[in-house]
Amino acid sequence: MHLLEDNISINLGTLIAATRQERGLTQDELAKGICSIPYLSKLENDKIEPNQEIVSLLLQRLGFSVDQLIQEQQQLNVDILKWYQAILERDDANIESYHDHLTKSTKNIQNISLIHNFKLAKLRYSLYKQDAIAAKELIKYFTKLKSKLTLSQSLYFYCFYGIYYCIINQHEKGIESFKEAEKISQRLRYEEPELIYFLALTYSHLYNSSVAIVYGFRALDLLNNSSQFLRSIDCQLIIATNLYRIGQYDQAEQYLQNTLKIAHSLKLDHVRTIAYHNLGNLYVKRGELEKALGYYQESLAINDPKADSSFYTTYCIGEIYIELGQIEKAKDLIGHAMNKLSLLNPKSSLLLKLELLKLEILGNDQQIEQFLEHKSLPLFREKSDWRYLIDCYEKLAKINAKNFLYKKSSHYFQLANDTRKKIMY
Repeated sequence: MHLLEDNISINLGTLIAATRQERGLTQDELAKGICSIPYLSKLENDKIEPNQEIVSLLLQRLGFSVDQLIQEQQQLNVDILKWYQAILERDDANIESYHDHLTKSTKNIQNISLIHNFKLAKLRYSLYKQDAIAAKELIKYFTKLKSKLTLSQSLYFYCFYGIYYCIINQHEKGIESFKEAEKISQRLRYEEPELIYFLALTYSHLYNSSVAIVYGFRALDLLNNSSQFLRSIDCQLIIATNLYRIGQYDQAEQYLQNTLKIAHSLKLDHVRTIAYHNLGNLYVKRGELEKALGYYQESLAINDPKADSSFYTTYCIGEIYIELGQIEKAKDLIGHAMNKLSLLNPKSSLLLKLELLKLEILGNDQQIEQFLEHKSLPLFREKSDWRYLIDCYEKLAKINAKNFLYKKSSHYFQLANDTRKKIMY
């Protein structure tokens, strides 16, 4: 948010009016011996260009110095930008310290530009904390006064609005908001690393791999140049994921192995978890299931057993056991995972995926079809889980083809293709 470094112009008239009212002074009491009451009224209502000598005398009577005021507000703006930087660096101790300090320090600030900067940083803080309710309230605040934001503030608003949409699983709307931010970025002739990173991440979520890779490499350059090394590691994971999706296995593995080395040296367990899981995905694509299984198990050994990501890795292991014909192992693993997940997170969509895997082991096509049509499809449409939706459509198409219901089978293949086009474009 360094674009906002100098965005702290002080509206002296508003400041004088607010301070005068706060201290219980009439316009006559404040203006006496300094200026006329009509002049003060125009000054407070921003209807005249302020005379610096008169303003200094008025502020002095109110107990302020112009230089001191500007210095204090500049420091507050610096602290706001440091808060944002702490969020990018995931520096939790400083994040909370700046949050507490700035919440108190900005309570009586009348500088509207500074208030907007603070609220933008607070919006990013709410998104970092995954507090969608607080984020939504701040988005409402900014939506009402979009026309009053500077171009730089609008850039960050649309960027953060896009992140909000992604948090609530509305990735297409997220892209729309990011694109608005990108237009503003082009007008300012400035590329914001976080914006380009989130474009890469969101296109990756939508399985639009070619676009995700383009944005991923752009983001990687920007992040490295601005020394945002943690985000740079995340970016390499996005690039690697999309490279193996399009069959560039060797290049993808190179990025993943490099990420693992960095994560080991910096003791970033969550990064190691993701990298091992993605190596498992890569070797599934290559058809080397035993090697994939080893990587998934490495991921599981590090991961927080209560995290949804650990259950997704378990799901992938279950798929491999079924593919290898180790049905009893698959049953035990899936049953244990379902029992555990239903206690920890009964609303998780992974429960449905695990339940479907269990039905596939039993091999009852009628049960699988009913489950897919009445449970899986409605949920994954709602969550915009396009990749799994395609899998569900294709499973239904194959079941109907096997039962010689070719018209219905063709319908589901068409839905799968239409969904695939949707995420590609």
